[in-house]
Amino acid sequence: SQPSDVPSAIPSPVPSSMPSSFPSPAPSFEKCGISAEDRRNNFTISLQSVSDPIELVTPGTPQNQALEWLIEDDKLCVCPDEFLTCQLNVTVPRFVQRYVMA
Repeated sequence: SQPSDVPSAIPSPVPSSMPSSFPSPAPSFEKCGISAEDRRNNFTISLQSVSDPIELVTPGTPQNQALEWLIEDDKLCVCPDEFLTCQLNVTVPRFVQRYVMA
């Protein structure tokens, strides 16, 4: 059967077998409400105060591996604007803690 030209009033119980012919121009990182590229840039810029900026972006370095894990593989998927209050009432971005522990 062919797709209809008009959307249905009731959603179907299963996804369609045909992908969209018009994908979004910039996918967003839904949990954070920003694009995946902006999330990556926010992490990379912020972590330059924690690690050497060159080491951070050099493939294969421990710093870059930790950054890539944080961005691509961390199951918690923290957002750049999530903060933790640590001992001595110091507030730090949550992703910094996860990066340091990676």
